[in-house]
Amino acid sequence: MSIIFLLFILFSILGCIIFLLYLCAHIFVKLWDFLRWYFRKCYQHIGKKKTILYHLLGLGLSTTCIIFTIFFLIPYQHYQNACDFMENHQYHDAVLAFHDLGDFLDSPDRLRISKEELLNNPSVGDTIFFGTYEQDYNTENGGDTIFFGTYEQDYNTENGMEELEWIVLERQDHKLLLLSKSILVIGQYRENNFQESAPFSAIWETSSIRDFLNNDFLTLAFSPAERSHIQETALTTPIHTNLSDTPDNLLKTRETVFLLSKEECERYFSDRFHGIANTTLSASASLLAPECAKTSFLPSLYRRCIEDSVEPITYSWYLRDSGFSYDENVCTVFTTEGSFSHIPSEHKSGIRPALWMVIRP
Repeated sequence: MSIIFLLFILFSILGCIIFLLYLCAHIFVKLWDFLRWYFRKCYQHIGKKKTILYHLLGLGLSTTCIIFTIFFLIPYQHYQNACDFMENHQYHDAVLAFHDLGDFLDSPDRLRISKEELLNNPSVGDTIFFGTYEQDYNTENGGDTIFFGTYEQDYNTENGMEELEWIVLERQDHKLLLLSKSILVIGQYRENNFQESAPFSAIWETSSIRDFLNNDFLTLAFSPAERSHIQETALTTPIHTNLSDTPDNLLKTRETVFLLSKEECERYFSDRFHGIANTTLSASASLLAPECAKTSFLPSLYRRCIEDSVEPITYSWYLRDSGFSYDENVCTVFTTEGSFSHIPSEHKSGIRPALWMVIRP
């Protein structure tokens, strides 16, 4: 049923786009016919020199009207819609609308106010923007968005880091459990392979992902003021032997930024399809890098190889759960089909950070 609904929405949007293109083409043809008729009349009733002057005058007026419409009338209509969202306390829509308007009129100030209002009163299932990270190469969930933190996501370091978008999984009093909407990084659970002397070396406490999230990512994605909103929390992580359903041990740690566990996914994603996620462009680029490196020896060719192919893709992502299966360390991933699976800990998968954020009462 969900696929049929998505197809219906897709074809509806496609139909609207085709209708708008047809309407624009029809208006352009009518305008062109009018200008031809106008100039023909000018030529018939006025001298040639005056006709040229009127031609230039008509062309100038037409150009002015088009520029005025594109750069003011249309943005102003969007601005009015954004103001209506704000007045009706629809801050999610207001944030997105003012964000698209850029520096138009007082949009930056209204964007800041809308973000603050949304940050102070989100609901479970909403998405928020908190932090920035480079993402785009140059749930029953769904709802509002708030900005929190930054990270490189578009594979274009020259334009700075992008704001991070988060899904609100749970609200407890004045704190929120957040999960990044996209897969931000592709990495290994633990970089070293199985060692006989350390059969449980691929556990969350000593994993490379935990070290990355609570050091490099935390420092880079959030300012000191934003980090003050992130609350350290006590977590329990199951450790399994030979892929058993019942954990053999429970690891207790205190975390600032972490991964979800299998049990938490089952709790928050009653429909598993809501847990499926896409990569950012930067994460997709890291997947393309090894293949492009084989065929592109010059830096310019290497970058062109990635830029020509990079796009968001649906990808598996790591959970905290880990363990030991016969002769190798394994960890749990959330797959592209919305199920759980196990992979060797030295293999690569996606990383979706999670954290508890404190909000103002």
